[in-house]
Amino acid sequence: MKIVKKLFILFITTLGVWACATVPVTNRSQLSLVSNAEIIPLSFENYKQVLAEATLSGDAQKTAMIR
Repeated sequence: MKIVKKLFILFITTLGVWACATVPVTNRSQLSLVSNAEIIPLSFENYKQVLAEATLSGDAQKTAMIR
């Protein structure tokens, strides 16, 4: 039982170290469970979906600032 516990702790520690990344701008560490290559296409897809479903403001000046 002790071996299983040690292997589990080793696995979790390895996963934590492997998933850590440094943010280039602020130089801080973060835990990245999903890669940027996966997040960016999904974010663009969701942004397009929000634009298609949401109604735009009637104020043309504010709408132009956002676009």
